[in-house]
Amino acid sequence: MTKRFIRLKEMEPDTEREHVPAEEYRATVGETLGAGPFRARTDSNGFLLTGNAVDPAASSIIFLGDSFVESLYAPEELRFVSIVERNLAAAALERRCLNGGYSGSNTLHLLNVLINKIYPLLDKDSWVIFFVSQSDADSVLLPANLWTGNTRSSTLIPAVEQEPEVALKGVAATLALLRTAVTAARELGINLAIATGPFKNADYESDELLQRLYRSRDQYEIARECRLAIRRAAREVAADMQCALIDISFEDEKKYFYDELHLNEAGQVHYATLLTAQISKLLLGNHKVSEKLK
Repeated sequence: MTKRFIRLKEMEPDTEREHVPAEEYRATVGETLGAGPFRARTDSNGFLLTGNAVDPAASSIIFLGDSFVESLYAPEELRFVSIVERNLAAAALERRCLNGGYSGSNTLHLLNVLINKIYPLLDKDSWVIFFVSQSDADSVLLPANLWTGNTRSSTLIPAVEQEPEVALKGVAATLALLRTAVTAARELGINLAIATGPFKNADYESDELLQRLYRSRDQYEIARECRLAIRRAAREVAADMQCALIDISFEDEKKYFYDELHLNEAGQVHYATLLTAQISKLLLGNHKVSEKLK
């Protein structure tokens, strides 16, 4: 009988690797994506190292999310988590910033990581920044949504053999899982903020990159609406449950992205500056688990 287990989406602990984007991929995305190689080192818990010297006794801020948070195709010191860590230290708010991003993670994966991996690592002053995954948008229109037989997205290995009939569909799944994550955080005493990530939100007809990524305007508009729906879900849950919300989007998307979802080096720096300001409010405001970020 084949053994089954629940997948814990994380980087392999205690590793050092170099990642090089395929030339075919670089030809498809924007020219601001470098050729690499990009170093990826992990600690004993599978978090991407920032390359910064930080007091190991400092309380942590753990960033959970998908490939947007992971930022694998950026230099180690220019990933936004690394920059935020340096910015906070410069503002006398030193924290260990732990990059828990992992490509393809959806909200169901992240809920599992929050409860089974993150919770035992926290102290009373730690924070979790829970990025609502744009990987959810890829599942919005699928029959089984997040409870899927797809081997890449499934939370079970081996994946379920048939699509469940009763599982929540579409954005309703993200809403329910976000509410579950906030409730679990409060019951466990975790300081948690919901976060939305920016994405390229431009006019298809005037954007060459979008035209390379999507065969038609209609195809792009469907994907765009799914991404906007995921963002609205984050805002709805934060408002309804009075949970801290970090909601950052860019007015000028073009110069900060090398594809639809991922930041180039300029975007990493810009986003880190905005994110540092929001996180500083959390730390300086002494917000408790049940309080909303002002």
